[in-house]
Amino acid sequence: MFSSVERFLKAAVVDKTPSISSAAIVSSYHLFPAGKDVIKRWANEVHEAINSKPTSLVGSASSYLTSFSTSSSSYSTPPSSSNINQYHALGLLYLIRQHDRMAVTKLIQQLAGSSRGGFGSSSGILRNTFAYCLLIRFAAKILDEDPNSR
Repeated sequence: MFSSVERFLKAAVVDKTPSISSAAIVSSYHLFPAGKDVIKRWANEVHEAINSKPTSLVGSASSYLTSFSTSSSSYSTPPSSSNINQYHALGLLYLIRQHDRMAVTKLIQQLAGSSRGGFGSSSGILRNTFAYCLLIRFAAKILDEDPNSR
């Protein structure tokens, strides 16, 4: 059964709507024990979900309200400013790569190195504070397991 929904979940992971992407990533996280091999092949899509650009909030609330009130056939969702899909994607990517120490180290260096402008910088890849906390947890775990750091 898992193979029949694989294509839909894989497409939903990189969806432009943050709520759809986040739901697909969380579902994949919960399905990971049942289909490790399938979900491990999605590493590129999950990484793309982390790197996805934030949606613009300028004028979105007014356009959403007018589209909702004028036409019931066209449904438009307001963009999310929380970028929670980055948090979920980072958790799933770690779950996929947790047994490969070099891959986790490279992921930490790539995401931590991108935020040189400071916390909350618009130039960095990560825009979610929970994702930053998760990245710090992963870095601390790598340092705890390193025999040379003692």
